[in-house]
Amino acid sequence: MTTRETWVDPTGETTAYIRDELDFPSLGQVAMQRTTVKDESKGTVETETHFFITSLSVKIATAEWFAKTVRAHWDIENKLHHVKDRTLLEDANRTRRPGLGAVLTLLRTAVVNVLRMAVKPRKTTSMASRIRHYSFQPMSVMKLAGI
Repeated sequence: MTTRETWVDPTGETTAYIRDELDFPSLGQVAMQRTTVKDESKGTVETETHFFITSLSVKIATAEWFAKTVRAHWDIENKLHHVKDRTLLEDANRTRRPGLGAVLTLLRTAVVNVLRMAVKPRKTTSMASRIRHYSFQPMSVMKLAGI
């Protein structure tokens, strides 16, 4: 079971200290999020604490805003970057030609997006299975992409 607690600086003292004493002139709000993961099968509890800063005002950057923003970040990380890093081995790419890395990144993103639209082969939802399935059927991928 995972629980997340998010706090912001209610009095503004910590924010003011960081802004003035640590020279962050455009700092608007600070927050802390504690994530606790309890694994009852193993009997373990793990806790992580993360700190965040933003230039947004206190009115916008509430605890709820920070919680939603952090979750949205990890949603993107899990849905796109993890797939590109693990399945398409993006981090292992050692392209040396200027500009080619950016082009390959766009192509990998396009591949992931097209395969997300794909009808799931054999009821498999993993992206790796989709890539294997469609790598042997390039014409069906073209149809998915509308080409």
